[in-house]
Amino acid sequence: MFGLMKARTCSATADVRLRRRMHYCGTCKTIGRLYGQKARLLLNNDTIFLAELLTALSGEDRDPGGWAVGYQSYNCLSLPLDRGNMPVALQLAAAATMVMAEFKIADQLAYNRGRRWRLARRVYREAFGRAAAALREWDFPLDELSDCWKAQVEMERPEASQPASNWDEALLAYARPTARATGLFFEHGARIACSGSATDMLALGRRFGELIYCLDALEDYEKDARSGEFNPLKVAFPFTDGRLNNADRERTISLLRKIGGEIETGLTRLPIPAERARMFVSRLRGNLSSRIGIRLPVIGQADSSCMHHARSRMSLWDRLREAAALGRGLTTRHLQHECGSRVSYILAPFLFAYSAGVALAFLDEVRTVGSVRDSFGMPFNLILVGGLVRSWPRILLKPIPPSGPQVGAGPEAPSVADAAEEARKHAEMAAASTKKGGGGCGCCDSDCCCDCGDCDCCCDCGDCCNCDC
Repeated sequence: MFGLMKARTCSATADVRLRRRMHYCGTCKTIGRLYGQKARLLLNNDTIFLAELLTALSGEDRDPGGWAVGYQSYNCLSLPLDRGNMPVALQLAAAATMVMAEFKIADQLAYNRGRRWRLARRVYREAFGRAAAALREWDFPLDELSDCWKAQVEMERPEASQPASNWDEALLAYARPTARATGLFFEHGARIACSGSATDMLALGRRFGELIYCLDALEDYEKDARSGEFNPLKVAFPFTDGRLNNADRERTISLLRKIGGEIETGLTRLPIPAERARMFVSRLRGNLSSRIGIRLPVIGQADSSCMHHARSRMSLWDRLREAAALGRGLTTRHLQHECGSRVSYILAPFLFAYSAGVALAFLDEVRTVGSVRDSFGMPFNLILVGGLVRSWPRILLKPIPPSGPQVGAGPEAPSVADAAEEARKHAEMAAASTKKGGGGCGCCDSDCCCDCGDCDCCCDCGDCCNCDC
């Protein structure tokens, strides 16, 4: 599992962003509490997606604001106290992350791929053992999962052969052990977390496993061809050289889209809220289109892509004013909560200065917090600090247009020739955008173009926003 279900929430609603943060940070914090801080480096977007599915099935995501205090805090070091405070779905996702990482390391060692993998196995051996013990407590078929990995290794040996009548059967035959493994996590996760929908989740998990295996084969084809490593597409298309020809690539992409469509159908059949199913479908479509390099139709959800929004153009002065207003509101709420105690009035100026300063740095996030206490953990959140480092240079260094008249500029209206030249430029920009397949931007050479502050290539034309942030 390599992170197909990455979520992008730069313009999502407050409710969607809260739910995503609780699952992303919640899975990370659960891993830290159960398997040690170093194990948090193994966090995986696909196991987070599993946690989101399971909480949607069980109804635990109806009020994520009611989860334990450790999950509410933005502070990465604030962890849940014990298992009783951890949603079962997050515990399952944490254990799945560890077990899948163990099999990934074992897979690399099976092909003798260096000392770093042997070092990783030694470093995480104890954590892997605790995760396996946790799964056995839930009667998870860990032996069957191990058989899946062994079968995958055996199938990919050079001397092994997979007879099939056509190329797609051969490719799906190689994907079968991975599909079986992901199906086990989906099926038994549903059984453990919500005691229902196990059959539907099994089918969904198997198709998801097929998708990530075949997609991984497509992405790694040229790298595997150069290194001489196994790739199932070499078996499916035995007459290809170091690169897939266009026809074979299109066939593979069509198969991926077919599998993706079946996953979408499976998601809509699950007994989960309709808006949650649409969000998952939109996320899958957006990420799959980005991976295979084409534009698929994406449902208009805020979670699906980074969208152009006006507050990214907010001036520094407007940001200061809103930060002060948020700080004032949080301080007032704190005084009301403390019933106007003398100590609270003494601390009020300091609390206002702190909360306003945090709001200035993390404006969007502070809009969602409920108290000054919640804002204290933000400077200790690694993701927010990373976003701060990336976005603030753009805010401070963004060029300011001159306020006075331009030297040599006359008051007369633009000539007909100027208007024609402007129209020609716009036509060229539109043609460039069309040539790129509907994505990208006509005023720069990149397909990643927006001013949300999360991209490395941005322009202010506002014509597109097709980034992977």
